[in-house]
Amino acid sequence: MIRLIVDTSCSIKANELSEYRIDGLIPLKILLNGKEYTDDTIDIDSYWKEFLASSEFPKTSLPNLVEAEEKVLSYTDNGDDVIVMTISSFLSGENNALHMLFDENPHVRIIDSLGCVGMLRILISDVINKYRDSLTIDEVVKKVTDFIPRLKVAAVPETLEYLYKGGRLSKLEYIAGSILSIKPILNIENGKIKSFAKKIGLRKAKRYLLELITEEADLNYPIVPSYSYNDENLVDIINQASDEIKSKLTVEDNLIPSIASHWGPNCFGFIYVVKEK
Repeated sequence: MIRLIVDTSCSIKANELSEYRIDGLIPLKILLNGKEYTDDTIDIDSYWKEFLASSEFPKTSLPNLVEAEEKVLSYTDNGDDVIVMTISSFLSGENNALHMLFDENPHVRIIDSLGCVGMLRILISDVINKYRDSLTIDEVVKKVTDFIPRLKVAAVPETLEYLYKGGRLSKLEYIAGSILSIKPILNIENGKIKSFAKKIGLRKAKRYLLELITEEADLNYPIVPSYSYNDENLVDIINQASDEIKSKLTVEDNLIPSIASHWGPNCFGFIYVVKEK
């Protein structure tokens, strides 16, 4: 049997684990106001209350690797194979750390998602779970890595300050996207957060996101609508979408604290699979 363990960058909530056939979560850590939290020990509303009242910038760090190892070994010791999928190795050192732990274990494969949040959701629901009962672990891993380049994020942050301070965005991208009322549209490309378009004003940015998913999204796969703290702008786009697009939307994903910390409040966007050319 192939088991699946993912870190909480997938933003899949506790009540969704069985639906996605997730056998274990690796909680990411957040440090705020001198307190350490993990994604599974603080609810999103409580986190935002403390985040917005704080003058400090939150920091994230590697998960508890001892606990991660115990979760994996609880399955491999019983003869199961285990896929562990993580946030992009360009956004965290977790993937490299897990490779050091498990590269000599023949029953474990570590996948670098080269992304986070909805990208992992789609990889789990439409690739891993599609093949895990019929293919070998190495065949499943190849299906995943071959599929990753088709995934796209189209997200609009309220400000680039959090991504820049958290080291997830270059200084050049930060300066270029912070001019006047320009709204950068961000993707996670080859594991790194990059701007691929810029629009003047919020209204044009929202219109552009709707045009993108209408023109580019492969509707054989789900579209993941995501936001941080406030979903008003996201809902506005969804209300204008066609019934065909609406039928492919998953539940709105209110981003998990460890990821929302870097995007900041009032970010919104979609994760989808680009049509094959």
